[in-house]
Amino acid sequence: MPFSTTRIVRFSETDPAGIVYFSRFYEYAHEAYEDMLQAGGFPLSAVFSGDWAMPLVRSEADYSIPSRLGDALTLHLTVDNIGNRSVRYRVDIHGGDGVLRAKIHHTHATVDLKTRKTCKVPDRLIAALEKAGALEQ
Repeated sequence: MPFSTTRIVRFSETDPAGIVYFSRFYEYAHEAYEDMLQAGGFPLSAVFSGDWAMPLVRSEADYSIPSRLGDALTLHLTVDNIGNRSVRYRVDIHGGDGVLRAKIHHTHATVDLKTRKTCKVPDRLIAALEKAGALEQ
């Protein structure tokens, strides 16, 4: 089971046509990412106080069906791949009807803050991903 969280589309997230503006889906995906880290016992705030960071190095999206004001969305986050120095996440966003609205992929590198070079994905992060249920079995 992927990690899941829900949200409601707000008025401020829609364009003049009443449809969720495309860039908002990246925000939704990041909300799911933050919620997942929190559920895994590793809140994003802890990342910023450590000796390594997780900058976003790649992002892409596919949109299927528009979302509108008041729509209930369920965001399912899974880890597509854990490399030596990066983690690729997939966020599938479904409407209340269960139909896929968008699919977002984010790749975060792990970087040593002292050297500013990529580093091994920390075991603490992998443990948080497992605890949150984000790793596909």
